[in-house]
Amino acid sequence: MREYSKDEKEYKAYIQSLKNSVLTAFYTPEVVAAAIQEPLQSAGILPERFLDPSAGTGMFIRGLKDIPEVHCFEKDRLTGKILSSLYPESRVTIDGFQSIQPFYNNYFDVVSSNIPFGNTRVYDRDFDRSEDAVRKSSLGAVHNYFFLKGMDMLWEGGILAYITTSGVMDSPGNRPIREWLMNHADLVSAIRLPENLFIDAGTQVGTDLIVLQKNTRKSELAERELNFIETHLISGNIPINNSYSGLDHIIYTSLLVGKNMYGQPAMNFTHEGGIEAISKHLKKLLTQDAGNYLDRKLYEDNLPRPAVSSALKTEHESPPETVEMEQREEIQEESPLSPKPYEPMLNLFAAYADEEETEVQVVETRPSTSQTSSSPRKKKENEPKIFNLFSQENMYDEAAVQEGMTEERAEAEAKWLERRQKFEE
Repeated sequence: MREYSKDEKEYKAYIQSLKNSVLTAFYTPEVVAAAIQEPLQSAGILPERFLDPSAGTGMFIRGLKDIPEVHCFEKDRLTGKILSSLYPESRVTIDGFQSIQPFYNNYFDVVSSNIPFGNTRVYDRDFDRSEDAVRKSSLGAVHNYFFLKGMDMLWEGGILAYITTSGVMDSPGNRPIREWLMNHADLVSAIRLPENLFIDAGTQVGTDLIVLQKNTRKSELAERELNFIETHLISGNIPINNSYSGLDHIIYTSLLVGKNMYGQPAMNFTHEGGIEAISKHLKKLLTQDAGNYLDRKLYEDNLPRPAVSSALKTEHESPPETVEMEQREEIQEESPLSPKPYEPMLNLFAAYADEEETEVQVVETRPSTSQTSSSPRKKKENEPKIFNLFSQENMYDEAAVQEGMTEERAEAEAKWLERRQKFEE
């Protein structure tokens, strides 16, 4: 690695990036990622805009075919370089998920990943300033933040599918997060995975697959959604989510009372059939749940294009801009998750560090306004740079003021420049 780094500073940055992610990142077997995607595709979820907010080396995008827009975030520098080389047609950002820009709210059809976990604190200005206590508290645990931020990125009716720590569902202290999710989305599926699923990665950890469908207009919760919110104690004072009371959505061949990776009492579910058997069982359960609980009409009715019922189109057609903008404005007005007006600010977490070039790689340029393509989805224009908020090596250099910006944003930019000058003095 030292040999291929341009200098000692870059080499140390790569090493530090690996150290930062080694305790929270576990890469997903390819057959498991396929077992998640195939049932959703069979249920009619054929996305044209796909987001993987913690992509690793790309297991969740490897099986995707004919999808016009695939966006990936990967904060680990070395892994991000590998990802961008493997998938040059995708838009790869080597940075943390929280650096995504607000105009991507209500943009994606599907958000899916094996997300990081732990009590790593995240900084997101909009969440930090939110009057919603749950959104603000989610910054204290990276896995909770990924759930709420992922929901923000989805259109109404869009699908979120995450592999995550079992603490999201089992921790009594995480009840507000689960309640928030059930008030903003329909529960499609929750499946407990065996702890030896990541044995090849050198760890045994309790994980769940949670699949949600964004629905901010729901008026009541189903019984299975109320169960998802609540937990109960079993022998040994071990908390477990009520969704798993019947054990029918737990993939296992053996069960022992032991400890989790933090040394706390836990139920240890393992499967002795290997990855192929685990994936087969997972695919069966998710196929059943998608058939019973996924609302295809909700998914199709809220997308800004005619429903795709058979195969995805590979050519792009651009509808009149006013149609897409009117639909986007309507959804954002009705959703409580709509972002506040953009106001740039300094990254105070990195104010003491040396400035260096922000390492962002976006593979593939956006079309110009004069370009006419053949898909009913229109890609974003003038995409601003995305900055690293995880890293404490970089100053937060705000994107340059773009031509045609609104008066409100221009005023905010001027105020920010004035604050920054005072700060540097």
